[in-house]
Amino acid sequence: MQQYMTRPRHFLQNVEYLRQDFPGIRMCFFGHTHEQRVFEIAGERACELDVDFDTRLDAAREYFINPGSVDASRKRAHKLAEFAIFDSQALTLDFHRVAY
Repeated sequence: MQQYMTRPRHFLQNVEYLRQDFPGIRMCFFGHTHEQRVFEIAGERACELDVDFDTRLDAAREYFINPGSVDASRKRAHKLAEFAIFDSQALTLDFHRVAY
């Protein structure tokens, strides 16, 4: 199923697909919305986390992570290249925005 994942209900639907198709996988990196976002699945809730700070992930929870977009041509607000650095050992995300 392909859909824009922009609302908590979308993440709750897709976490079920993640569990069925990839048992044991707790993180899904996605794109297409061109926005840096992180959603944490906690039970029956999908909570958006703040990407303005380094983010520490909980190994017991599931996450949907959008690192942003390097191409700023479609962005309305800021024209910055975006990316994230994921440390799989420490389970941290560090989001960046840089001019280009």
